[in-house]
Amino acid sequence: MHQELLYTHSAILEIAPGPYPRRIHCSFTVDALPGPDVDVVCDIFSYLSSLPDSSIYCIHSSHFLEHIQDLELLFNEFSRVLMHQGLMFHTVPHFSNPYFYSDPTHVRHFGLYSMSYLCKSFLFNRSLPSYSCHESLKLTSVFLGFKCPRHFYYLFIFRKFYEIFVNSSSLFQELHEFLLTWVFPPSEVSYVIRRL
Repeated sequence: MHQELLYTHSAILEIAPGPYPRRIHCSFTVDALPGPDVDVVCDIFSYLSSLPDSSIYCIHSSHFLEHIQDLELLFNEFSRVLMHQGLMFHTVPHFSNPYFYSDPTHVRHFGLYSMSYLCKSFLFNRSLPSYSCHESLKLTSVFLGFKCPRHFYYLFIFRKFYEIFVNSSSLFQELHEFLLTWVFPPSEVSYVIRRL
């Protein structure tokens, strides 16, 4: 059943929407827990292993990867099921986000460079070892998010402008994470990855 649903939804996979509405209107959703917009209730590893090679055009996840113990195995499966030139969009809490530590189900931290260890990356000046680099995956962009509740109006405006400034160049991103992360912590970090 899920194979037919997947192909009718243009092979856009959204992982773990939880109790929220799906973020991408035409996506197919998978979550370990039932929810109002969950198409298949299943463990992500089991689900991905049931898919044929190169069957997904796009994978989206938001605040999901920080719950995964075996990230290398997950990225092996992502690499296998993604089509040529397919894309992945992942958003996770930044390691300096004070709320990150409140959730006991968070098992790993993410920062500006995290995906550069898993994928080919030419975005940053800092050279990094590629412990488990997937040669078929390329990191194409990283975005530091500075969310703030709207009722803190002036802080919200300031953080929005600062977010635009920091993300205007990889050098500013690197300087922020090296010098200012603990003074002015990003709330999350988003990655775009392409299958070569």
